[in-house]
Amino acid sequence: MNRLVLATILTSAVALAQGRFGEMHVMGMHGMNPGQAVVGSPFSGQEVTTQIETLANGTHITHTMTTQFYRDANGRTRVERTFSKEGPWSTNGKATTMVEISDPIAGARYFLNPAQQTGTKELVSAAHAGNRPKQARGDFAQATTTNLGSQTIQGLTVTGTLSTRVIPVGKMGNDQPITITDERWYSPDLQMVILTKHMDPRNGETDFAIQNISRTAPDASLFTPPASYAITTATPGRGRGGPGMPPPPPEE
Repeated sequence: MNRLVLATILTSAVALAQGRFGEMHVMGMHGMNPGQAVVGSPFSGQEVTTQIETLANGTHITHTMTTQFYRDANGRTRVERTFSKEGPWSTNGKATTMVEISDPIAGARYFLNPAQQTGTKELVSAAHAGNRPKQARGDFAQATTTNLGSQTIQGLTVTGTLSTRVIPVGKMGNDQPITITDERWYSPDLQMVILTKHMDPRNGETDFAIQNISRTAPDASLFTPPASYAITTATPGRGRGGPGMPPPPPEE
């Protein structure tokens, strides 16, 4: 499997929680920026993203993606994504697992295919990774943010915000205002968002949560490709992740 196919598979994971399903809520992708290492706060957990669409007749269509996430004390991260055996990214009718490892200190990123024991190494400079152009939200005429205070989730003290954006009547042919809300709960300890709820009547509801959080430091071997893997080095491309990789999510 070449790098283009690897990139396409990883892009599909983002598409589940981005674009047609709303903003990006796959938090493992947010941890992939070299130069933004979170040191001294190792943990592991499962990232669960659920998309619920409600059809006009009341039928609900639910898609769920579960991702295993690891971070060590040096800020290195590992994301494991498994794709359904029924999907277009299956291998001979079997579920496919892809692994992405980011080492922000070394400025390297690896895309691994465990089934074929192959992978691609990409060098990404901190300066390059930090260059994230903002994407305009041209549809939204109004936006407000409300402080939700703090609460405890999975033993972590988290702070919440509720952002509301409104598409006014007539902006996109709509005869009534369209209201989109984003509820986010941030852990200062882990330095990341651990729970979000995205509501958009055009696409439905997208929920994200980090579950089964363990503060035990993951094994160091998880953050380097196995010696048996055939690793090729790719030329870094423009934008986050290089050619074929998804663009950065729009910023608030």
